Amino acid sequence: MNETICPLLPKISYDVAPFWQGCRERRLLFQRCSDCGHIRYPASLVCPECLSATCEWIESKGEGRIYSFVVFHRAFHQSMAGRIPYVVAVVELDEGPSFLTNIVGCVSTQVRCDQRVQLKWEEVADGLSLPVFGISDWEGKA
Repeated sequence: MNETICPLLPKISYDVAPFWQGCRERRLLFQRCSDCGHIRYPASLVCPECLSATCEWIESKGEGRIYSFVVFHRAFHQSMAGRIPYVVAVVELDEGPSFLTNIVGCVSTQVRCDQRVQLKWEEVADGLSLPVFGISDWEGKA
């Protein structure tokens, strides 16, 4: 357990509980509307496309592309002080949703937009893991 990564744990409400349970199981889950098929994140009580209240939870493959990113050279929270520089990115998942996350396991200067990324997990406290992403192994190979 590494509580220095994220000491501010999420407040888990009814509508997002399945997402966080998935994180405990190292499964990235999203809602899919049972009526129109729209995949959404963050979780909500109704579909933003058709306003249906029926949905199912589906598991993401955990693959996508970096849409945008920023490299932090200063810790804006004490838990990140040992990680400078660190990368915060918007990842567009192959299933559709965009996800704000960290890019890990690489030098920050290696990160670029449109780069393929793969889901990884970082344990933060009491079995809770956060979804983060790393550069795909096959990135740049012909």
